[in-house]
Amino acid sequence: MSHFVVAGRLLLWVDVGMLHTLLAVLHLALLPPSTRPAPGAALPLAGEAGMTGRFETPTGPVRVFTPPGYDPATAATVVYVHGYHRHADSVWAVGDLENQFAASARNALFIVPTAAESDGAPLRWARLGGLFEHLAGRGVARPAGPLILVGHSGAYRTIARWVASDRGAISAVILLDALYGGHAAFEQYARRGRLAVVTHSTAPQAARFLMRLPSVVRRAEAPPEGVFTEAERSAQVLALDTRLGHAALNDSGAFLPALLGLYAPRAATAAVDTNGVGVLTAAR
Repeated sequence: MSHFVVAGRLLLWVDVGMLHTLLAVLHLALLPPSTRPAPGAALPLAGEAGMTGRFETPTGPVRVFTPPGYDPATAATVVYVHGYHRHADSVWAVGDLENQFAASARNALFIVPTAAESDGAPLRWARLGGLFEHLAGRGVARPAGPLILVGHSGAYRTIARWVASDRGAISAVILLDALYGGHAAFEQYARRGRLAVVTHSTAPQAARFLMRLPSVVRRAEAPPEGVFTEAERSAQVLALDTRLGHAALNDSGAFLPALLGLYAPRAATAAVDTNGVGVLTAAR
């Protein structure tokens, strides 16, 4: 093969490579701002459209969601902690969390970190403040409103650690069949903050735990159409039992949207079209 042929093929390869690069640059430039990757940029979480985000962190992925009409001046912060054998991405999909959060019609910054995946696994975010500090460094600032923790199943280990070190910042805790342990920490918290306990597999443990608390409002199953009584809405400790399975009570949306309505402010946009939710991108 002559040197001229080799040189010609090399030039052709370079031209094709340059063309691919140019097309890639043009593709990014033509993307709408809501979907254009912006590594390291601050994330515009306020706006008429809902926003979702995903961040890779040293402890695993973290998901973030804000509803349409999100107003950080009055918003709550909701931190959802998954159970064992899951991580932030899997529970986001299987639990359809974006739609559950949207269905609550609450004005909140929703955060779903990856947590411990088994009894023997170390806690991934031993300090709740560490999670907030990491997100702040990625452009996601925590609003000044109430702080609400939600945990399913094995999430009790992480949340018990957080409430034990809390100095009054946590406004409410929702435990979805999660009273496998941490009873001492949750009992102390229930005397200063609001607690909702949903039980199925943990019914025997919950019965013993609730007996030690001075005032508990009880009901069977989720309220129809998410409407609680006045006594339930104002309860310091609300206990609910369910015939739904352990995973279904978390993944079905039968409890979480309604319970969030007890503790977080209503979103400005009550009717949420999750098919129109914008995409908030981050470095991955």
